[in-house]
Amino acid sequence: MICPYCASYNRESSNYCGECGKPMIQRQGPEILWDLSHGPFVTCDPRVPSSEYSGLAQFVRNSGYAVDLSTAQLDANLLAGKSAVIVMVTTAWQKPYEQKEASLLADFAERGGGVLICAENRAVDENANLEALLTPHGVRAGLSREDSPVYNLEKHPVFDGVDGIRVSDWGKLGSSGSLAAIARDAEENIFAVAGSVGEGRIIVMGDCSLWDNHHLLHNSPLATNLLGWLAQDQQLDLRA
Repeated sequence: MICPYCASYNRESSNYCGECGKPMIQRQGPEILWDLSHGPFVTCDPRVPSSEYSGLAQFVRNSGYAVDLSTAQLDANLLAGKSAVIVMVTTAWQKPYEQKEASLLADFAERGGGVLICAENRAVDENANLEALLTPHGVRAGLSREDSPVYNLEKHPVFDGVDGIRVSDWGKLGSSGSLAAIARDAEENIFAVAGSVGEGRIIVMGDCSLWDNHHLLHNSPLATNLLGWLAQDQQLDLRA
């Protein structure tokens, strides 16, 4: 398990972090939905929360959130009581989001929910599965294939204590709507855009691999900030 305070590795059975001594599970906080209803990408190295992203799923739990890894059809009942939704193209590989689902998530954000959307580089045709979610915000995904580090970070709550983002084969984003660019590489290629929508918040990133088990340790401070920002969770201060 990765400690949500200091990002060190601990045994699965650990109640307290061996490095910083803080409890591995602080409390049961807001519930986050990871939408798997559009079919994960499954190969010999399956990119699903139970394997390639198992660390992120556990990290969310360790951070004091409940996480619903749901394959059920996205609807208002499923979103009820959730504080944030995770959508990744690698776990939405089989079919595109429909307009009615995009409207549901837009309404969810308007009413105070947080939405994280992660796309991929231009070699991934399945980025098209996210178009219904991205187009209303003026965001285009997969405009290039980059392997450059992302260190050009705007002043934003999700980057508190973060000096860079570990990424791999990511795709440049384009944004012509209200979501502002908050992370770029040295060539000014946009990696992430974010902003408020009604009472809620949305962030779009050009990579999914930053959350896989290989990159998560480096990116865990970002994950901590991101969860709190999306869920607008004032009680869970993991950086205290």
